[in-house]
Amino acid sequence: MVKYSFVIPVYRGEKSIGPLFEGIRQEMEKTGEKFEVIFVWDCGRDNSWSVITRLQNENPSVVKGIQLTRNFGQHNAIIAGIDASTGEYIITMDEDLQHSPKDLPKLIRKIHEGDYDLVYGNYSEREHSGFRNFTSGLMKKALKIGIPELHPDYSSYRIIKSSIAKHISGMSNSYTFLDGYLSWITSNVGSVEVTHSQSQAGSSSYTIGKLINHSINIFV
Repeated sequence: MVKYSFVIPVYRGEKSIGPLFEGIRQEMEKTGEKFEVIFVWDCGRDNSWSVITRLQNENPSVVKGIQLTRNFGQHNAIIAGIDASTGEYIITMDEDLQHSPKDLPKLIRKIHEGDYDLVYGNYSEREHSGFRNFTSGLMKKALKIGIPELHPDYSSYRIIKSSIAKHISGMSNSYTFLDGYLSWITSNVGSVEVTHSQSQAGSSSYTIGKLINHSINIFV
């Protein structure tokens, strides 16, 4: 039985998902636990799907590729991956190596030690521009007002009990916000400090304008 399912939404990961998979494999082989890696291609404009197909062909017992019909956005792509997962625990990571696989033992140890439903990776320092960090901080404060139950350390680097994550598929709203959904399902949430690295996929597809629009949609 699969113990850990990795769900990774992919938009522009042609250069990064290969090294990311290798990093995950190296860390998970140390645990001796069975795992799977699910790449969900969200119709980006590079050759990510070709890389996903190659990884799947080379590692058929570990890698699954899901090809969406159009761009549905990061959170919807993650939900598609959760639906396809078979593990007891689901780990979500960004495609661009900002989340280090070397921090995986911290998340896994934390969720087991505290018997949490969900554990977030909390960044000690963010490798964004000062302005991006400032605006992200303001938006987090605004979302805390709109969703009081939202954990202050929420991030896209998460480990979730599958029994909790699977409930998300039955939820719907005019705008998908995964962490908002999770805050409605459980309050048994922890966090652990992790590193945050520079993106290996070039400039982020999340411009300041998109981040503001994203936050307004969530808040409303």
